[in-house]
Amino acid sequence: MAKHRTQLFLEQDQYESLADLADRQQCSISELVRDFVNVGLDQLRERKQARLEALETLTQIRRRVAQREGRISEEPVAAARAERELQQDAVLRPGLKR
Repeated sequence: MAKHRTQLFLEQDQYESLADLADRQQCSISELVRDFVNVGLDQLRERKQARLEALETLTQIRRRVAQREGRISEEPVAAARAERELQQDAVLRPGLKR
């Protein structure tokens, strides 16, 4: 696989920790950083997939509730956002009447 050269600025303690670890594992700091980046990217992908699966589960639950109870009148995210805005207005502008 082709490699891309990049510059990375590390804090002194980060560099020292990586240098020590690279020494113990008999590899380069670059190899360690590439491994860490791969692990981090994998974790981000897994978290994204888990969020998408949770949203799909919620969508399925919402459909079942709508079938059983009838049509749900508004989107839950929009309703939660509107409620949150009302709460923020109440805190930030206590004299404001809605």
